[in-house]
This record gives sequence, structure tokens and C-alpha cells, in this order.
Amino acid sequence: GDNQREKYVKKGLVNGIEIAADLSDAFAEVPWLGSIIKLWKIGANVIDVLFVKKVCQFLDASEGYTEKEFKTFFEEMNSHEQEVLSEFLISSISQADHRDKVTILGYIYKYRVKKEIDEEMLFRLCSAINRCYTGDLKELLKFEKEIFIRYYVADILFNVGLLTNLGIGPEDGSDLEGTRYKLSVIGKKLCDILKKENWFDDKK
Repeated sequence: GDNQREKYVKKGLVNGIEIAADLSDAFAEVPWLGSIIKLWKIGANVIDVLFVKKVCQFLDASEGYTEKEFKTFFEEMNSHEQEVLSEFLISSISQADHRDKVTILGYIYKYRVKKEIDEEMLFRLCSAINRCYTGDLKELLKFEKEIFIRYYVADILFNVGLLTNLGIGPEDGSDLEGTRYKLSVIGKKLCDILKKENWFDDKK
């Protein structure tokens, strides 16, 4: 529920702020780090506002699991696993360069809490999302069935692990050759999640 989640979120944010403050104080006098710390302090308010906006959007997108589901998910992890997941999510949210990516990261997290995907799939999906151009993700539906294509977007989606390359072959009814692609296991899972959330419908 909101109260339980808010407690954990606040706990993580407070720890992060304390660590940042400790580091800035500890390294402020180191010559080559001092200027960087000063610049960080000057820009911290801007950075914090942008990041907080991303976190809020992420949390909105992740709505849909019960308090019991969240409690079970959180308590099944040991402290090290909690820390690894928290750091990964914070890094992923921070790196996201488009609102749609933050929303998709929230969807992925929700399906992890609900145990519809495992931890490895969460890591792989989030990593793939942040390596893509957002517009290319809108093309995923084309690859639900095997498709012959001469299109650089397919190469990009393949490179981040969302498509499977089926090799070079002739186009149906043509002498032209090109690469055949279809969704990979990771790509199919992402496509399934986005369809459940009607994400593709919003992009038409």
C-alpha cells in the first residue's frame, strides 16, 4: 500500500541524502575533487527536482499491486538483495532520458512485485529500455510475427536484445534479400507488458 511503500521510499531517500552529504564533506578539501563537489552543490537543487519528478512518475506507473504483494516481495529479499535492487532502480530512473522510459520502468517494476517476471528479467528489461531510442520501442508490435525487413531500427532493437535475428533470406515473392527478425524472449515479455498497459494504444 501507499503508506508501506512510502516508508521504504523515504528510508532509501534519507540514506541517499546522508551518504551524499558525508561524501561531500569528506572530499571537499581534496584538490581535484573539491571543485567537482562545489559544482555538485550548486546544481544539486536542479538535479534533485528532475530526479524527484522521475521518481513520482515511476511510482505512478508502478501502481497496481496490493500491499500484501509488496510486503511479500520486499521481505523475501535479504538486505543485500534489497540494496542491489534499490541501486539498480535509482540508476535506471536517473539514466532514463524520456518520460516514456520512466513510465515503462515503472510498469516493469510493478510486474516484478506481482511476480509475473523474475529478477533477471527485470534487470534485462530495464537495461534494454535505457539503451533504446524511445521511438524505436513503438515498432515492437511489428515483430510479433517473423518479419522480413531492411530497416536500421530492427538492427538497433536486435542489438539491445529485444529481437532475434533469423538470418538472411529472400523476401517473400521477391528476389531481394534481407534479414528476418522476430521478438526475442525479452522482447516478447516487454511487448506483453506494454500491451497490458495499453501503451501502444496511447502512441497511435
